[in-house]
Amino acid sequence: MKTITAIIPVRAGSTRLKNKNVAPFAGTNLLVNKIHQLQEFSEITRIVVSSDSDLMLEMAKASGAETHKRALEYCDEKTKTFWGVNSPKYIVYMQPMAERRVA
Repeated sequence: MKTITAIIPVRAGSTRLKNKNVAPFAGTNLLVNKIHQLQEFSEITRIVVSSDSDLMLEMAKASGAETHKRALEYCDEKTKTFWGVNSPKYIVYMQPMAERRVA
């Protein structure tokens, strides 16, 4: 069986739009909305939210995602990607503000 892990990186320190991932959006917020979108795909076997924010990690867990507490040194605007979730065979790297695309 294929293992496909979706990783959603979110951080508390957004500089351009404060708290954009948890701000009200379409009756929910960007983070929870993205988790629900990914849950619609049966091919995705794991959804992991990586964040330095306890609030975002709590929201993720309540929405059915796994969580990863990211170290502060990986939570600045210079950090480009996140790798290190038990080396799954396939990874979907999805930011909360990315539009939904169906292939």
